[in-house]
Amino acid sequence: MSVIKMYNEIYEKDFRDVFEQYWKYITYNKVTQEQIKSCQDYILKQVANQEIFMSLAIDNNTVVGFSIFQIDNEKSDWNKLTGYGFIREFFIVPTKRCKGLGKELAKYTTIKLFSMGAKKIYLDTAKNAKDFWLKCGFVSTGKFDESNSNEILIYKKEK
Repeated sequence: MSVIKMYNEIYEKDFRDVFEQYWKYITYNKVTQEQIKSCQDYILKQVANQEIFMSLAIDNNTVVGFSIFQIDNEKSDWNKLTGYGFIREFFIVPTKRCKGLGKELAKYTTIKLFSMGAKKIYLDTAKNAKDFWLKCGFVSTGKFDESNSNEILIYKKEK
């Protein structure tokens, strides 16, 4: 049975395991264990301080994906569009993809962001994930993130 929940410390080990898969996936395994741990610690500290938020996809009591998100503001370290919701990171382990779990996690995340006061929601996406996000209700802005060349998409529905 699959469920989506907000992050809780009881899932820390599972999150760290899944995040390691994610970080290796997006860096093509060109990352050290020390770099992964440092990034995990940074994210978990921001979650604990409610600077960012995390939801988890859980299947059979095991974390199989996550969404990391925020409402952009002047204090955000990744502030691009003040007042907008920003999906910073999103991942479903490869063996659990194409089963509706990612779409469920994306929907949960957009609902959370709007409930937190987001005006609109955006993300930047790699080419291989663009179709997924288009199916989830996002549209292309025709712009690209200067830091990583990913295409910027914005959720077409407003609160």
